[in-house]
Amino acid sequence: MRALLNSGFVNFRMRAMLVSMACHHLQLDWKAVALHLARHFLDFDPGIHYPQIQMQAGLTGFNTLRIYNPVQQSLKQDADASYIREFVPELSGYPVPLQHQPWLITPMEALMFAELTPGYANPIIDIKETGRAARERLWRWRNSEGVKANVSRLLNTQVVKHA
Repeated sequence: MRALLNSGFVNFRMRAMLVSMACHHLQLDWKAVALHLARHFLDFDPGIHYPQIQMQAGLTGFNTLRIYNPVQQSLKQDADASYIREFVPELSGYPVPLQHQPWLITPMEALMFAELTPGYANPIIDIKETGRAARERLWRWRNSEGVKANVSRLLNTQVVKHA
């Protein structure tokens, strides 16, 4: 969010992760998330924005569920933590592994780095637990008769077929 608020832009993966975090992990209503993000994207286009938000929030019923783990994405996409240091500069004094997960700092490390970095807030959720709960919730919904009954209709009316 700091990158988006600073520049008005984040790439597709970051947009998907923001929606996943908000809708799946924090269980915020997709409409509120869509509106909030729309107010910040310099390249906002409602015809692209709202279908993408709905897809990432798992509402379409036929797309793959995308429940991102931001720590895994961080480790994979920003291995050297340069993006973290740019937008979360208070973590720049920590070793790279702790820049990805500063809440894992040990009491001894906290003493060692106390002069270099101010404290960083602990997570408000357990990302593994909220991810598990979101997968269970969404698959239960996906497997419901009401959703299954509408998937073929949605595919026929919402998906472009190429000859």
